[in-house]
Amino acid sequence: MVHIALDLNEHDFELIAERATTWGEKWRGQAGRFENFTPGRSTDEIPSWDWPMAYNVGPSWTSVILAGGFLSATSQEYEVVRDTDQNCYWLLTNYETSTWRRRRPGSRG
Repeated sequence: MVHIALDLNEHDFELIAERATTWGEKWRGQAGRFENFTPGRSTDEIPSWDWPMAYNVGPSWTSVILAGGFLSATSQEYEVVRDTDQNCYWLLTNYETSTWRRRRPGSRG
């Protein structure tokens, strides 16, 4: 395995992510459209509904590697799912970008 060092910041992560949304129970009814692509997991393993955030990184596995690398480097856990309806990958995580945090009601950002 080759290791490559990249400098990514939160702004880069936000540019890689095409869309951000809340995750959780509201998606359970659409579970059939998601395949688990988290390394070491079976594609038919149902993703956790406990993650609060989901970031759509598009159809490229390269974007999964870059965004996942950022999350790992910032000590964030995540799952990767493939959306068969939209032909894209989502990263499910606890991580909220500062842009997302400013959107919260009552935020002073």
